[in-house]
Amino acid sequence: MTKICNCPIRNCGCVGDMHSYVPYYKAVLEILKPKSVMEWGPGLNTQMALDAGATVTSVEHDKEWIPSSGHPRFACIWVPEDHESYTKLWSPADLYFVDGRRREECLEVICHKSSGIVCLHDGQRKRYQDSLNKFKYVRHLIFGFAIASHCDKVVDIAERIGKEV
Repeated sequence: MTKICNCPIRNCGCVGDMHSYVPYYKAVLEILKPKSVMEWGPGLNTQMALDAGATVTSVEHDKEWIPSSGHPRFACIWVPEDHESYTKLWSPADLYFVDGRRREECLEVICHKSSGIVCLHDGQRKRYQDSLNKFKYVRHLIFGFAIASHCDKVVDIAERIGKEV
């Protein structure tokens, strides 16, 4: 029997282990305790960050995926993926979650502007490796989920998660 996702913000209907990153992202949130999260691609990750007490700013290219959470610490900005501002809507944050379109460009923007921690969903994909490896520290917590930063806190987080999850 195929497992169907039941995301709290939106029943996305994804099949299988699309959200296998969940315990790892939850552990990152618990360890880092971010005050602010900037994300490309709202979803289950959004609700997890809100539950952890963060203020979340999300960028989404598909109006169908914009959550109607109404949460006071959540803002979602719609930008067509082909518009240059999709990746330019960067804002300072403690944590970045990249799970939207144009991930390589999102990583490049974060890499050049922030020392915050980046979580990359589908981090195993070859097309993301060049951009991901521009960060000083990169750790793949599981197949498909990587964290990166210019700050060595990534190493500490990865070691702690390796023991906790």
